[in-house]
Amino acid sequence: MKRLNTQGFSHIIAIALIVAVVGIVGFTGYRVMQANDTTSTSATADGTTPQEQAVIDADTTLKAADTTLGDVATDLDSSLDVSTLDTDINALY
Repeated sequence: MKRLNTQGFSHIIAIALIVAVVGIVGFTGYRVMQANDTTSTSATADGTTPQEQAVIDADTTLKAADTTLGDVATDLDSSLDVSTLDTDINALY
């Protein structure tokens, strides 16, 4: 009885399995990206997207922080006694 040479056949199966796994992972990634794209473009009640709303919220927060820091700087400037500071610095030399 003559045996067939099947030495390289396992490599073909391994390559086919790798291609199938890469295809499944790629398709799954594509579907996840599609799902994320549809949710990120949905508008809120006022017609803005979630990304636009995040920018608006950040802008409002930054303006409030800027106002607070401005108030603190004004309070700090009015409470500093520059002559005492100069005297202390000169004493270090």
